[in-house]
Amino acid sequence: MKRILPLLLSAAFVVACEEQPTVPLDEASVNLAISDGASDGNEEFFFFPPLADDPSGHPNFDVGAFNEFLAPLVSICHLGTDEPPDSPTEPPCENPGIPMPMGLDLAKEQYRLNWKTDDLLPDHYYRIQVFVGTEETGFLGYRDILALSGPPVASCSTLDPICQINAGSTVPIKVRIEDGAFCPLVDGERAPCQTQSFDLSGGVYFNVDDQFLLDVPQQPFSEQGTVTFQECTVDDVGGKLDLPMFGPCLETVILTPEFEGELDPNATATITFCNIDVDTLGLSAAQAANLRVHHFRDDGSVEALRRTPPCPAPSTTSLPSNPVQRFASRILSWISPRPLIATALAGGGMGGNSLSGMRSKFKIALPAKINYVDVADATRVALAGSPLTTQAIVTDLNGDAVAGATVRWNVLEDPDLVVGSVSSAACDPGTTDDLVCETGSSGIVQVSWLLATDPGVNKLTAGGRGIADPREAFNGPRGKDAVVYPLGPFDPFQPIAAGESTADTIDTATQETYETIAENTRLLFTAIGCEAGFGTPTTIDGTIESGEWDCAIQQTFPVNLSGGSTVDATLYYMNDDTTFYLAVVVPGTGRVNGLRVEWDANGNGNAFGREVGDDVWEFEPDGGAADKFVDDKCSTSSQSSCGEDDTTSDGGAMDTEAAFDNSGGETVYEMSHPLSTSQTCGPVGGKKGCSSAFPIDLQALVGETKGLFLTLRLGSGAQGNTQWPGFLEYHMITIK
Repeated sequence: MKRILPLLLSAAFVVACEEQPTVPLDEASVNLAISDGASDGNEEFFFFPPLADDPSGHPNFDVGAFNEFLAPLVSICHLGTDEPPDSPTEPPCENPGIPMPMGLDLAKEQYRLNWKTDDLLPDHYYRIQVFVGTEETGFLGYRDILALSGPPVASCSTLDPICQINAGSTVPIKVRIEDGAFCPLVDGERAPCQTQSFDLSGGVYFNVDDQFLLDVPQQPFSEQGTVTFQECTVDDVGGKLDLPMFGPCLETVILTPEFEGELDPNATATITFCNIDVDTLGLSAAQAANLRVHHFRDDGSVEALRRTPPCPAPSTTSLPSNPVQRFASRILSWISPRPLIATALAGGGMGGNSLSGMRSKFKIALPAKINYVDVADATRVALAGSPLTTQAIVTDLNGDAVAGATVRWNVLEDPDLVVGSVSSAACDPGTTDDLVCETGSSGIVQVSWLLATDPGVNKLTAGGRGIADPREAFNGPRGKDAVVYPLGPFDPFQPIAAGESTADTIDTATQETYETIAENTRLLFTAIGCEAGFGTPTTIDGTIESGEWDCAIQQTFPVNLSGGSTVDATLYYMNDDTTFYLAVVVPGTGRVNGLRVEWDANGNGNAFGREVGDDVWEFEPDGGAADKFVDDKCSTSSQSSCGEDDTTSDGGAMDTEAAFDNSGGETVYEMSHPLSTSQTCGPVGGKKGCSSAFPIDLQALVGETKGLFLTLRLGSGAQGNTQWPGFLEYHMITIK
């Protein structure tokens, strides 16, 4: 592999003082004029004689850990005539020098620079700073010196307060940089990492403690950069992705900010997570095959990367061509390949497809989607102030349940929604955060959604960062199809944020599609909170559908059965702006006779008995529905079946709609009738029972009170007859 190789320096140096012998150092002795591994600085970086004592006997010195794959730089900071402070950055440099590259002495495991000091001012202080990339991103350590016009009067021992040199001499700057110099500290210990300086024209190959691999084939252009590959913690990516995540976390740090790192489309980089035994992840074989490495970019976005076959051998173009690079010790994982996850970082694109986009983190996660457990839950009608059990399910590409996903519920607030009170929700079972639930083995999460106490529209969303959802519910299509869900064969399938382009990044070889993950995707639930007694059933068909009568007022009452037994039936009733609806549900089947509803039209409770014009609705399954009225004769009758059909009156019509069903373990009657009509009994004397032109249908306005009683016949014989509340006793109803 071709890379930046600093020139090997000559062994002949003109120095102000001789090389110092190896001296065991007192770790408690701290010299603030030097910062390295022997002086309370970066314990993976050391100065060598003549600027310090030989550090090889120091406890921090790690034999065999020299990192020969770097391009360190030296800058000389002019500090002036005052003794320097104990900081590498204060005060700011006067006339900072141009960074100078160091050479590699592999035999001595050192980086070296032959520094000519002709331009130093006598009796001025200077600071030698060593870094990779920039002082801000890759600072390693410093050594303070005092330039003299003659030979130094003191040595450059590590314990000396300052290093004195002869201005005009040539000083060899020799340092050792070990593998962990740029690794983060975790609980006081250096986490595994690897830092390399490279040229993309020669390719890049990283191996971090046999945990992570990066393989970049040779690129058709030259660009130099320095990158640290290191392990991070799960907490570093927690909260940025709600998919279930597995294995270790990989972080990349660019030490050369100007590095662009664009990759050629035909030379794709591969990132590999090693030493991950998928059998220990608690996933099915199919789900393990769907695992994807997710890229947490430094701009806050996340993307799922394309999967490549496991255990790939390094590309031949990225293998080392120079034996002194000693890559053999860094590719031990290829000797005995172990289960791992590999992913491709496609080249040729902006926004994360370059190496410079790898400034953040990588983590393995299982792509998933969220949907309704019951699609009927998407839009429901229910009593205002009532609780609604609301469920969502998280599944993978194959439709199998996904455990360990985080679902975030959100009660929407909007000017078009309920005003005056708000709805709320809580996970069921509850968690420390009422609106954040985690899926179990079923993949189902559930909340108890308490609707606002005021009637109106309530909206609730469920979703999670990185979890796909039916995007057509929010701002149009997602991916390739706005209708089909899940999104066909796309693997992995990922949503895009609302308002973003739907253009996908496609690998031309496999046509496999992947997209940027939305910040927070969501599944929409809508519930119309109604006032008790005001609503509209779906259909009058003799069946009680789920939620269909939730807005109705309910009243239980006892009914007689043939044979002498009784059972509790339920009366449902409600109205909308034009129609009154009624249903009676009786447990059990096999009882088919009929239902009669008789109204007190003026709402006075018929203290004087039936009154002409009172409305009557009837339904017999064998004979159908009837719309009748109390005529002169019926008004004085004690029979429950009297009355004249509306159609016998000029201008009258049969307005009762009714249906019956007893196939579901219960006997159900459903009825509807207009709240008001203009039909009258007439002309006077022209039809049977018409003594005057009185109304013959219910005349009901909002806020008015009307009364009704029911006659229900079930089975054979008088024992199966029920009149509720009683004959000519009325249950009073207020029109909503």
